[in-house]
Amino acid sequence: MKPNSLSTKEWLIKKLSLDLVVSEKIINAVITHQFDSTNNALLENNTVELYNFGKFYFNVKKAKKELFKFENTKKVLDKILVDENSSENDLRKAKLKLIDVNKNITLLKSKINEDV
Repeated sequence: MKPNSLSTKEWLIKKLSLDLVVSEKIINAVITHQFDSTNNALLENNTVELYNFGKFYFNVKKAKKELFKFENTKKVLDKILVDENSSENDLRKAKLKLIDVNKNITLLKSKINEDV
C-alpha cells in the first residue's frame, strides 16, 4: 500500500528497487526515461499505447479548457507582479508559477495548433 507521504513515482521506485534488488538510482533513470519517452510520443501523436497497460488519447476539447484556465491564471499572476503592494514572497512565488504557466500555455497551443 502506497503511503500518502510519497508520490506514486517515488513509491514505485522504492518498491521496484526492493523487489528487484536494483539501486533506486537505476530504477529512477529507467522510470524517468519511460515517462519522458511516453510524454514525447504523446506530444507528437494524439495517442500512446502502453503494452498491457492501456491506450491514452490527447483530448483537444479538454486541452482547450485547460488552456483557458492557464490563460486566466496568467492574468492573475501578471496582476500580482505589477501590484506594488505584493510582498517579496508573493512576487517570488508568482514568478516561479508564471514560468510553469507559460510553458503549459505554449505546449497546449502548439498541440491544438493555435498561434503561440
